Amino acid sequence: MKAKVFDPEECMMEKLSLIPELIENHLVIFCVATYGEGDPTDNNKALFELLEEGTESFQGVKYAVNVLS
Repeated sequence: MKAKVFDPEECMMEKLSLIPELIENHLVIFCVATYGEGDPTDNNKALFELLEEGTESFQGVKYAVNVLS
């Protein structure tokens, strides 16, 4: 399996829902840090906002999350 590493700040988070269409055998792993009371770091704000809005459908996206606080 091939792997790629991306800084969330440099990615278009709204494109995550397209992954199943582009990559047949995929797994997205989010390793994110928080600070204070679980606030996102600057480079993860777009990802947290996208998830909080709930407007994007991630149906079919296989993922894992590791949060470091």
